Amino acid sequence: MRVVDDIKLTLDKTIMSRLLDTVFRLLCDNELKLAQLLHSRLFEKMKQKTDLRQFASQMLHTSRGPPPADWTIARFKSRNVAMQLTMIDFAFYQAVEVHECLTWSISQNEERCPNLTALTEHFNNVSNWVRSKLLEPDKRSDRDQVILKWVKVMKHLREMNNFSSLFAVLGAMDCAAVNRLPWPKEVAKGLEDHRRLIDSSHSFRFYRDTLDRSSAPCIPYLGLFLQDLTFINTGNTNRLDDNRECVNFGKRWRQFNVLCRIRQYQQQGYEGNFDKDIIQYFQGFREWVDEEDLYQRSLHLKPRGS
Repeated sequence: MRVVDDIKLTLDKTIMSRLLDTVFRLLCDNELKLAQLLHSRLFEKMKQKTDLRQFASQMLHTSRGPPPADWTIARFKSRNVAMQLTMIDFAFYQAVEVHECLTWSISQNEERCPNLTALTEHFNNVSNWVRSKLLEPDKRSDRDQVILKWVKVMKHLREMNNFSSLFAVLGAMDCAAVNRLPWPKEVAKGLEDHRRLIDSSHSFRFYRDTLDRSSAPCIPYLGLFLQDLTFINTGNTNRLDDNRECVNFGKRWRQFNVLCRIRQYQQQGYEGNFDKDIIQYFQGFREWVDEEDLYQRSLHLKPRGS
């Protein structure tokens, strides 16, 4: 039973086949209770895996229709917005199978990495949606209210150890269309510490140290793990140069360590309830303005030379 529990979300066809063979052998040995228990646990895991793949998408594509036109981010408590983002993010993150990350580092084949591709698309959609919302109001005072609200949301994301959405929102605020506009002084002060996380000096040392100190539950920024796996793959041969018959176990060990870190953060989720109003407001993060149109919007709000 412990083996099945530890498998979590990595049930591929081979493992599934072997476990079903074990159930059959237990039945043949007249171990009916044990066979029934293993069979039940096994299909619970399969159902959990299927549910996770569909869960986040179902939550985001709510059938309640578009939110009222007067709804803004200010309508909701900052912590509640952060929690809704975090619960959705974790559903996407937990559905990713570690072999997809290894496959991506070698071939970047989207078809072979469906859950990883879904997570990446979700991350980009969140970032694009946030930056569009930042420039949506016509009045500067309204825009200031929106961005200050998002700074508060980021504070809660940091407290929840959700580095995925934190990085997505940071990316939204650092885009050219948003960054060129005047913002309250409190914004720069509020972003100062968060921006240290995306400082790439010394191989993102500050972010890595922060992640190491973070306790579960936690959602890491998966992009850096993928970058590490890619560097390990391209910078090391599969066989030792002095003996082509010997596997380069040093490379395999480094890959294993990264994959273990990815899986480690999938083990413990977040406790909370979904807020239907906030989910409705998100609208699946589908309603966002492309980069060119967003910059034109920025120029409309603040013409060049003004």
